[in-house]
Amino acid sequence: MIKLSVVITGRDDGYGDELLTPYNALTPDTFCFRMKRTIQNNLSLLESKNIDVQYVVVDWSPINEKTLDKNEYTKIALQNKKVKHVIVPPESVSERGWNSKNFYEYYAKNVGIRNSDGEYILVTNPDILFTDEICNEIADVVNTSNSNNYYRPHSRKDVDNDLNLLAEGFSFPKTGLFVDEVLGTPASGDFVLTKKENFIDKAMGYNETRNTNANMQQTNLDGGIILNLFKAGIQPAKLNNSILHLDHAKPHQKDYGSTMHEYVNPPHWGLLKVIIN
Repeated sequence: MIKLSVVITGRDDGYGDELLTPYNALTPDTFCFRMKRTIQNNLSLLESKNIDVQYVVVDWSPINEKTLDKNEYTKIALQNKKVKHVIVPPESVSERGWNSKNFYEYYAKNVGIRNSDGEYILVTNPDILFTDEICNEIADVVNTSNSNNYYRPHSRKDVDNDLNLLAEGFSFPKTGLFVDEVLGTPASGDFVLTKKENFIDKAMGYNETRNTNANMQQTNLDGGIILNLFKAGIQPAKLNNSILHLDHAKPHQKDYGSTMHEYVNPPHWGLLKVIIN
């Protein structure tokens, strides 16, 4: 059985390829190049720890049939036998009553969770680089068979293309807020690791009960799944090391909303019709 599935989502739509980054910089790397870079880096490090690992790449509602296996960069990464390429066709999205032209990050992550084959699942993003140190800790986690915890890194370090540090944000910051200090919700969409059974049976995936804006980028749904895990008795645990976040532009309008509450997803969450490429 595969020990660990790493879930990421995206599509070839040029996200973050233009405009200035939050650090007032330009980056020559495209979204698809960043995805290729992180898949290859993270797979190599995890395999070096003797983890039986699978990468699940959810290709959400491709624009004009531009699936990721057709891009000059991502097609290289997808050729790895450890990568499972899951395509969500636009018609599958439309059937659910959603806008097939919009990118629904968290609904796509639900598809990745449902289509993962690992005992453990690590949900992350295509701009996140793992380090050797944090992969040692991931290996320790997946070899314990502990079903009572979910895991977050010590921090997320924003870096430029050359991995120079730009800023650091902590997963469990001292803010006086329960969701921050105890649950570790800040930027949890970048990294949350727990057993697949916890994602499926305890958390019940990311929230599909809230009607998000059909024309804006989904955001703020990452904290709700943490709350669901905690309320179901899955305890937070902090890894000692950090993940790296590759800097890029963030041009899209975001659909902010209050999502820090428990929810019960419909039974069909994450179960869109897909193509396994």
